[in-house]
Amino acid sequence: MSTVQRIKEIKARRAQIKAALTRFTNFISDVMNVENIVEIKTRLGKIELFFNEFDTLQSELEFIDETELVTSTRND
Repeated sequence: MSTVQRIKEIKARRAQIKAALTRFTNFISDVMNVENIVEIKTRLGKIELFFNEFDTLQSELEFIDETELVTSTRND
């Protein structure tokens, strides 16, 4: 697999993870009440997995493509 193709794949997966994180943030904003604590805890477990994968993908991108260091989305 070429480096360019791998970068495209990583960026696509990273975008999927960012979308999942956005959905989670919106969910939390909408349902902040005691009745949803169990669902929030379940989703939090998924978010932790997404964050770890996102961080791994971002690190790989930065290693492959130094311009990603400048345009890093770690802080978005």
